[in-house]
Amino acid sequence: MVYGTYLRIGNLDPPTPSVIEQVAAIQKAIAEIVKLWAKQAVNSALYYYNRPNITLVYNLPLNSKVLI
Repeated sequence: MVYGTYLRIGNLDPPTPSVIEQVAAIQKAIAEIVKLWAKQAVNSALYYYNRPNITLVYNLPLNSKVLI
């Protein structure tokens, strides 16, 4: 989505300041998206690794007395 929005700048046409500002804004947006994606990936991995171990509860026989 964001990656395809880079403006095409030819070698014959020097970039105008507004084009340079747009490219800088797009690069900042891409960097922010990468940071957010990395944060989400780390949080997801930590959740799956550190989630509660509930196999003991699943292995209990039916109608067992448990302390809640």
